[in-house]
This record gives sequence, structure tokens and C-alpha cells, in this order.
Amino acid sequence: MDLLRKADLLTLLQKPEGPVVSIYMPTHRVADMEGDPLLLRHLLDDAETKLTQLGLKTAESRNLLSPARELLRDALFWQHQEEGLALFISRDSFSHFNLPFEVAETVVASGEYFIKPLLPLVINDGVYYLLALSSNRVVFFRCLAANCREIIPVGMPRSLEEAMRLDEPEKQLQQHTLGGGPTMFHGQGTPKDIEQERHLRFLQQVSRSLETVLAGEKAPMVVAGVESLRSMFRAVSSYGNILAEGIEGNPDKVNPDTLQKSAWKVVRPYFMQEQSRRLAQYVEATGQGPSINDLVQVVPAAVDGRVYSLFIAEGLERWGTFDEAGHCVNLTQVPGDGAYDLVEFLVKRTLATGGNVYSLKPEEVPGDTGIAAVLRY
Repeated sequence: MDLLRKADLLTLLQKPEGPVVSIYMPTHRVADMEGDPLLLRHLLDDAETKLTQLGLKTAESRNLLSPARELLRDALFWQHQEEGLALFISRDSFSHFNLPFEVAETVVASGEYFIKPLLPLVINDGVYYLLALSSNRVVFFRCLAANCREIIPVGMPRSLEEAMRLDEPEKQLQQHTLGGGPTMFHGQGTPKDIEQERHLRFLQQVSRSLETVLAGEKAPMVVAGVESLRSMFRAVSSYGNILAEGIEGNPDKVNPDTLQKSAWKVVRPYFMQEQSRRLAQYVEATGQGPSINDLVQVVPAAVDGRVYSLFIAEGLERWGTFDEAGHCVNLTQVPGDGAYDLVEFLVKRTLATGGNVYSLKPEEVPGDTGIAAVLRY
């Protein structure tokens, strides 16, 4: 089962062909082999009805949803769930993701994917990684706040011993004991040098195995372990956002929940500092340069790819439409007659063009509109 990455979200933000379906549902870590599949069956029936209302024939609707219905009979799938599940279905693609938080039962059939429930993964206290390192055990997590899920990258050695079995150069290192005396090493360097080289190759293997998982990612990584291993890993890793502060000590001796809470304490200031820096940019730019807080102005700027940082009040909704031809916003008081949540539309366009989004308490958003944006130009 996949966990959603920011790269996956950006793919979902691309304009799909034809009607698409977005389904969200709560699930159970302890497998519920009857309740969870039954809930998905009901939600898929609802999706079929909604697709028919959009003008698809019954056969077309059923064909579009058929890949998702295959999951109903997949026992292994339901044995590996988290707190939530998201499914995205179109004529050309089908994807599903575990979510590390509970979501409400939701079915949306429209011209683009409904991604608002996913925003906690990419705004504010977003995703980060935790790597627990010791000679005896390597564990890698993807986390949201103190909620972490283990990921097992392909080819990642689970220990120094396993890494040495996989490492071809190790076969060239021979050792034997003479007459009960000290161990003799055939190779260059002292036993200490050779042991350090073994750890270096071990961490290089760990680093290489993470490259595919972390491709395109910029989320911070916290490393737990003794300082010597942490510093050696930072030296060999190509990942660009390993935090200087880590969790000191052998993680094998720490309860997983305690380890994850410790990681959150390390990474939380990083997110807060980044948010504060962006807010300072807005305040500095106010009245002097590219900053605006009027939804009617911010939405077209986001569509043009000009929004660098966006601040929105928690729970804010504004209904209306964006006129592509006239490049303007039409506001309404309530949904209906084609109106949609312009705040979600704004967030999606900002993320799709590489902008940053922060959700704040209403009183923390500069100005009195609940929206503030720093522009690129």
C-alpha cells in the first residue's frame, strides 16, 4: 500500500481526461475484513450513481469503477491499512493511498480530483522522514506530526550484517584466527579502520536504497542513532534536507512511540521557522511590493503561477467560480449552480505551480480577509 507523496499530489492536480472519482473513507490499522470492504462497496455504488448523473451510461460508469471494485476481494489489501484511505479513479488511471489520519466518508465525481482532505500532508506541519540507525537494525518512517508509518525501501539492508552479505567487496576481506590468537585481517588498515569501512559501505547501501523513495522530495529528515553513525550517514547521503539536529543514542533501546515523539520535537521548530520566515516576507512586502490579501486578486495570480507563499485561515471557505476566459473571479454566497470552494481552488493552483501553503488560526493571518499571499512578481 502506498503512502501519498507530494509528487503524487502534483500528479493528481493535473487536469484529467473526462470525469474522475475521488473517494475517501476511514479504515482500521487492526484489519476489519468485513466492515472496511463493505463501506467501500457502498461508496463505489454512490460513485456509480454520481457518474450516471454526470451523463455517463451505466456500463461506462461500471467500467470506470471496475479497478476499484477489484479491491473488495483483495484480502491482503485490507490487512495493511492505516487510519484513512483515498482512491482516485479515471478512465486512464487508478491509484489509492494510505492516509495517516482519519477522513470522513466522501465521494466526489467531477471534472477534477477532490484533494482538500489531503492538504494536511502538504501544508504547515507536513510530511517528514525518520531514519533510525544502528548496526543491528535500520528502520525508515514517513511521518505526519507524531504519527509515523514504517516504509521498507527496496534493497535497504536491515542491519550491518545483512549489508555485508550483500556487499561484493566484503568477499575480498578475509579473516581467520591462528591458534586461538587474535583475529588476523588480510587487507589494508587496522581492525578499527576495517570496521569503519564496513560501516561506511553499510550506510552507503542505506543511502542508495532511499534514493528512489526520496526522489523529488524536499521534506526534512530526522536521523536517530549514535553521533558517529549519524554524521557518517549525513556525509554519504545525497538527500538535501537532513536536519543537523538528530536523536542521540541507540534507537534499538527506545520504544517506537517515544522515538516518534522525539522526532516530532526535533522537526516541529523547522516547520514553525519556515512558516515564520514566509510570514515575515509578507509583512515586509506589504505596501512596498508583491503581496495581496484580496481573494479576487489572489486567485488569478495563483492561476498565473505568481503565488510564492499563501496563508489561509483554518476552515475558510469562499464560494464562486473562476472565469478562465475573462480571467476573473465570480463570488457567490453559497454553493450551487456550478459554484465551488474557491479557497480549495486557490490552494490547488498554488501547489500546482510550486507555491507554499500555510493554514493558520484566523487571528494569525495578516489583514482581515483570512487570505494573504506573497507573489513571485
